[in-house]
Amino acid sequence: MFVTGSTGSGKTRTVAKIVNELNSKKHDLSIIVIDWHDEYSKLVSGEALSPYSLPVNIIDSKDPYSFVDLLIDVLELSGPQVYVLERVVRRYRDRISDLDSLIKILENDLDESSWMRESRYSILRKLYPLTRPDNANLFTNNAVHFSEQNLFRGTTIIRVSEIRDPLVKKTYVALLLKTIFNSLRNRRGWRTLVVLEEAQNFLSRDKPINLIASLLAEVRKFNMGLIVVSQSPSRLLEDAMINTNTKIIHSIKSSIDLEIICKVLYLPFEYQKIIPYLDVGEAIVYTRGLKKPVIVRVE
Repeated sequence: MFVTGSTGSGKTRTVAKIVNELNSKKHDLSIIVIDWHDEYSKLVSGEALSPYSLPVNIIDSKDPYSFVDLLIDVLELSGPQVYVLERVVRRYRDRISDLDSLIKILENDLDESSWMRESRYSILRKLYPLTRPDNANLFTNNAVHFSEQNLFRGTTIIRVSEIRDPLVKKTYVALLLKTIFNSLRNRRGWRTLVVLEEAQNFLSRDKPINLIASLLAEVRKFNMGLIVVSQSPSRLLEDAMINTNTKIIHSIKSSIDLEIICKVLYLPFEYQKIIPYLDVGEAIVYTRGLKKPVIVRVE
């Protein structure tokens, strides 16, 4: 599902309404809401968890390159920085067990040229915020299994709004999604819906996190659903809009965002004229089974 609209148009309340309706149906479905702005704990019935009580494994010793790939995207590493990081992981794979050990190796690694030294320092500058005292508890290689945290029972709201640094928040959410997906892939049978707010941070048109972008094509076969929420369609990867079965479009004021929405979703012209003037809570809904979009009001 894709939900979009300008700030204040009602998209958060729409998503909360969907989550609460699913809760009321008593389906065997777990719902995980990644609460970017601390809005859902007031609107959704469920257990709210601090990310500091739910650390994620940052390095998988069995597959360290998956962590490298994620870091490349999240930290937006340059070509030389990617080379240096992969070189370190390849050389010292057996000694890298957590973030601290990776940083120590990077600090002490010998450089063969000045550009390698500059790249190494640049990587360290981007990694250091993850190890600050107020962020250290977010990333650990001793994290409990997600099944033990009841994430796959009922509705859980993860208040990532508590993480102040945007880069740290982005890194945590990316690792969280990776862990959730791996859990579902390894233990088929769970049915899970994930609400991803501010999706443009992960599915950016210019620099998407490839791991998360790939989820759009793979999650259905592992009983995972996604609600992708964004107020900036023009900044969003087109696949995030195209590869969703249901679209809910609240009022959009930006001409650039409106143009992208109409182009990607092939909205009839009469709906294009209506979108900027929709009231708060009103939306255009399009899904499979409907011959044309319909206008709804979310109470």
